[in-house]
Amino acid sequence: MKKITAKRAIALLRKVVKEFGTKRTNTRGSYLVCQYLINGEPDCIIAHCLIKAGVPIDVLSSADASAHSSVSTYTEFHDYCEPDAIGIFDAAQRSADAENNWGDALTVAIKAYKDLIDREN
Repeated sequence: MKKITAKRAIALLRKVVKEFGTKRTNTRGSYLVCQYLINGEPDCIIAHCLIKAGVPIDVLSSADASAHSSVSTYTEFHDYCEPDAIGIFDAAQRSADAENNWGDALTVAIKAYKDLIDREN
């Protein structure tokens, strides 16, 4: 599998938001924090993106069991994503974990992507 780039991260986020709607939020279920998987199915915006990109579901399951489960700190995600993609996903994840809807999370991620492009130019 080719590593996810920042550009592809944005495309995946757009696809997920288009599929589930801008008003969707993470389901916390009985958890205090968002889980990548609930009952073995992707739940959060980042889980949906990673699954669509081909990241194995067991990687997400392991992340949920880890003390370092954020996309930026769970090192196994770095095997599938370039560092800039991690930053884009992290921005979206932080927004969604703060109980913002997925449309807002996408907006935050797009701003992070534009900031990244500006720094590179």
